[in-house]
Amino acid sequence: MPGVPKDEIDVTINNGFITLKGERKRSKESEDAWGTHLSERAHGKVTRTLRLPMDADFSNATASFDFGVLKITIPKLSGVGVGAKKLLIS
Repeated sequence: MPGVPKDEIDVTINNGFITLKGERKRSKESEDAWGTHLSERAHGKVTRTLRLPMDADFSNATASFDFGVLKITIPKLSGVGVGAKKLLIS
């Protein structure tokens, strides 16, 4: 999440979904040699929600933030697989 500070990022896992929220607030003001005043503002919110696999181990999930890159690690539950089941039609 480039441009979003660490304290403006929220990661939540709930009911098999992970939600990422972030907000960027940045402004820049400058004045050149001729007295021209320049003011730029870049701001905005981003939200993404993703469905997680059924065999995700939410209790051992971790997140790290380095140089604008958010890394989320969610291990798989051991011994549990997502299988298929054939249903009989009655």
